[in-house]
Amino acid sequence: MEIDINPESGAAIQLPQLTGPQRSGERGAALIIVLVMLLLLTILGSTLLSTSTTDLQIAGNYRNNQKAFYNNDYAVEWLKTDAAASEYKNLKQGDLPVTFSHSIPNTGDTFSYTVTNMVCQQAPIGAGEESGTSYGYNLFEIEITASGPNNAKVTTLVGIQDTSVQCYN
Repeated sequence: MEIDINPESGAAIQLPQLTGPQRSGERGAALIIVLVMLLLLTILGSTLLSTSTTDLQIAGNYRNNQKAFYNNDYAVEWLKTDAAASEYKNLKQGDLPVTFSHSIPNTGDTFSYTVTNMVCQQAPIGAGEESGTSYGYNLFEIEITASGPNNAKVTTLVGIQDTSVQCYN
């Protein structure tokens, strides 16, 4: 036991012994256990951080691809309009392929479409003909590419039948 002097009274006080008898093989064991637990918690924390970062990247890529998909869907619907038809309906086979680009209103995103092929389908037998002009319809093969954030792209191949024009070959 240790003896200490009380500063107020000057009397000697006996301090209890804070450490038990030394046992061989246990010196620093608690420190090693705590360090191993700290190492395990650090590995667990870094694994969770890596997993959540990967999940955020996956969610961001999914959102970007969805945006590109919806932009592509807009382009498909736009190609059905008269404004779009006025761009491609008077093309001739020798002009192909031809690419057109447009921006999507209120988004800042763009899409482009390429008329890659067209086929003149003749009218059925018995349909009227007028002074040497063959009637039928043009079938246009169009490849649409729409973009989204971070260079996300979606490409679709569509066929559009235009019965409002004469066949051009």
